[in-house]
Amino acid sequence: MKNQHNSELYDAIIIGSGVGSLTTSAILADNGMKVVVLEKHDQLGGYTQSFQRKSWYWDVAVHYLSSMEPGNLFFHGCRYLTGNQLRWKKMPDVFDHYCFPDFQVDVPSSPEEYRSHLKSLFPDEHREIDRYFDDLLSFRKKLDLVWAPKLMPIPLAKLLRPFFRFLLRKTPEQSTDRYFERIGCSEKLKAAICAPWGTFGGLPSESSIYAHWITLGSYLYGAWYPAGGATSISESLMDFIENKGGLLRTNSGVKEILMNASNNKAIGVRLESGEVMKGKTIVSGIGIRATFTKLLPEQSIPFDMKELLRAYKNSVSYAQLFAGLKDDPSTIPGIDGSNYWFSSATKFPESIKELQSAKDNSLEVKSVMLTFPSLKDRAATSHTLTICAWLNYGFFKKWAETNSQLRPDDYDAMKSKLKAALLKPVLDRFPQLEDLIEYTTVGTPLTAEHYMGHEQGSAYGLTSPPGRYKDDRLRPKTAIDGLLLTGADIATSGVPGAFASGVFCASALLNKNMTTALLKLDKEQYGEAVIL
Repeated sequence: MKNQHNSELYDAIIIGSGVGSLTTSAILADNGMKVVVLEKHDQLGGYTQSFQRKSWYWDVAVHYLSSMEPGNLFFHGCRYLTGNQLRWKKMPDVFDHYCFPDFQVDVPSSPEEYRSHLKSLFPDEHREIDRYFDDLLSFRKKLDLVWAPKLMPIPLAKLLRPFFRFLLRKTPEQSTDRYFERIGCSEKLKAAICAPWGTFGGLPSESSIYAHWITLGSYLYGAWYPAGGATSISESLMDFIENKGGLLRTNSGVKEILMNASNNKAIGVRLESGEVMKGKTIVSGIGIRATFTKLLPEQSIPFDMKELLRAYKNSVSYAQLFAGLKDDPSTIPGIDGSNYWFSSATKFPESIKELQSAKDNSLEVKSVMLTFPSLKDRAATSHTLTICAWLNYGFFKKWAETNSQLRPDDYDAMKSKLKAALLKPVLDRFPQLEDLIEYTTVGTPLTAEHYMGHEQGSAYGLTSPPGRYKDDRLRPKTAIDGLLLTGADIATSGVPGAFASGVFCASALLNKNMTTALLKLDKEQYGEAVIL
């Protein structure tokens, strides 16, 4: 195809259509900017996508959401930028169960009840439990100090950072392991608290305690699920964007970001079709690594980004089993729409992320999460379950170059073994489920890599090691004039994290703090907060 030139000049060209990109686009469109969102695949929404087999629907990645309390940025910002279209269902009061070989933690929607429950399980560690919750709650109150530098020019951020660190001195950034070691926590109690490490993909040995507190701390008051599934979030954002005059395009993969003659300013994009589009600003929401290694020539990559990509690895990938059920699983005792996390031991070594072969040539998975999408979604008509395991990409690498629709027989044989491995801990706990399962399909890291475009099927973009949350390179504005970043790499994992990144990016572009602006706009538009 010959190169086509689009003569329109956009205020902002947004690459990718995940929640970060859509949030940025919605805010810019609401502020009168001419925006276009470019999505490589035929479905918008990134990790909020869903898929269907017969009458069964599954979300590809979103299993429950936090940060929905009135007063929270995600609650108010999402309500405003979706035109108050979304309806939410609160999950059961005890929404998570962490299941170990010899004990179980039942997580309630109250930090004080959670604290008391842990004390009942660990009567000799009351002091350590109190210290953990006191530190967590103290950190959560000062979370704005972590995000504030991303909204400031770098010189000002560097000038004020010592002051912010002083205010956070009681909860300094360190590894999760180091934090629990410092407060004198036993290995077993640490496991009881860190069991859902897959929520943000960081084992205690490798993750920042800030990542742990930001993610798990956001569930202190419970978990929610959107009516209609995760796609309702992206669809509502897309409706808002289009109502404000924005343009959404599928099957519009970007091949490269175009630079000016001096090679110091982004001025447009060239699509895989050859079409050229010009924009005053280019915003990439496909991840820092993909942006700087796939869309820009080597000579255009700033030195700080080269250093950053050497310093940060891709996050863990994941495999999932999606099952369609014949009937309502809530007839089984213990199943009520809450999630179950099964861990084979109370230690979390790096090997827990490895898919391993057993002596009988079967496969073993050390940790899985079980969730029931249909029991959380008031709009669901057919019942489903999903089993997730966070696994390293290496095991699957040998099939990486094969065609996604024509994988070899040994790949299918592996998927059959993986299915059995994912089901085993679930059926050990709930054997009655076996008779309800009518249909299954398994997704591997290669599935995520193909459909989401994330290198190595990365679930959360870049990793979150100690130091990430004071790294001035992880911010919306880049060293390239006219090129900004949005998405989980800029803030943190999950839909609320991606949403926050979209707000930060729009703030940087508009030179206006949109975090406070969205809270004000929402309350003016929709009044007092009520979760429906």
